[in-house]
Amino acid sequence: MGNRITIGSIAGIEVRIHRSWVLIALLIGWSFWNRFVLVGYAPTPAVAMAVVGATLFFLSVLVHEFAHALEAQHRGVEVSGITLFLFGGVTEMSSDIRRPRDEFALTAIGPFSSLVLAAIFGLVAFYSGLAGLELVAQVAGLLGWINLALGLFNLLPGAPLDGGRILRALVWWVTGDRQRAVRFAARTGQLLAALIISFGIVQLLFVPAAALGGVWLIVIGGFLAFAAQSEIAQLALDEKLGGLTVGELLQRDELMTLTADTDVATAVEQLRVGPESTVAITRDGRAVGVLLIDHVARLPADQRAGRPVTEVMLPVEELPSVDRDAEITEALREMAGARPLAVTSREEGRERIDGVVAPEQLERVVRRTLQLGEPQATATSVGRPDAPGHLPRGGG
Repeated sequence: MGNRITIGSIAGIEVRIHRSWVLIALLIGWSFWNRFVLVGYAPTPAVAMAVVGATLFFLSVLVHEFAHALEAQHRGVEVSGITLFLFGGVTEMSSDIRRPRDEFALTAIGPFSSLVLAAIFGLVAFYSGLAGLELVAQVAGLLGWINLALGLFNLLPGAPLDGGRILRALVWWVTGDRQRAVRFAARTGQLLAALIISFGIVQLLFVPAAALGGVWLIVIGGFLAFAAQSEIAQLALDEKLGGLTVGELLQRDELMTLTADTDVATAVEQLRVGPESTVAITRDGRAVGVLLIDHVARLPADQRAGRPVTEVMLPVEELPSVDRDAEITEALREMAGARPLAVTSREEGRERIDGVVAPEQLERVVRRTLQLGEPQATATSVGRPDAPGHLPRGGG
């Protein structure tokens, strides 16, 4: 998560910028400036036009992603944030899409918003030209064409593009099998990526005047191929982890705990020799917070002795939560920012906290599942023995 910076929040949705975004921002700004200079504008006004154009371009990408996010929320899909990165943006959803029609709607609205923006910028360019506002007309016209290209490109039928997700929704609707649809759309994405890379190579080798465009096509195709392969790998992992719930993980692999009256110095020694970087803090047998190794590492050594861990822990109420009956794959999506998860259940209509799951526990399950294969139902009783210093089974 260190590669992303949160710049704000709109409608409860965090907006983040990946470090790679800086590179594309500079390239887009330079491309705008170069184009305006080539059509006859002096360097100084061309800089102003490029800055305005690049800013509006990234706002257009943001509108595209917010269209996805807001439609997802409207359909009951939780959205954890939006990240702008090298190749545009991504809307991060922390819960599953339950129906193919929901996936179709929340996906299709993205390219639709880009086409709407293309029309709006086109109208602004047209009427600005009639009014003699040539600078405005040039910037708006360019943005109109860019948004048109963005919308149409995203409709290409291959994951991870929106067109691939639309294809996935359609295959899911026809077959009733979401996993089959995911695999089909990802394979189509790999084929599309191969075609784009091939076209880029031909352009690079045989069209010298368009060599830079060929390089960009190769880079974009490579990114699409990598993303499509990642979707296939994620699907394989989901299939292997399917059926293993967070509650079962809580039973099999309890997190080391310390009581709320423990001082930080003692916690430091436990973290020094323990296998994990997270400790659950309990009071009367209930989890009340977590202590991360980063919390105490920043604390000077002379301020640790005699200081209760409750002063530096992260309260459990501030953690993202997941139901104990949720599958491990859902917990992985919920674990935004690599923070621990509070595991909850409902008892007599009230929500209670059963325990805490740390990132390293989920990582351990994923790693061992890849090594050993999917978990067996007969293995649910296997786990660490109950002993002082670990959360009681069921979080009692």
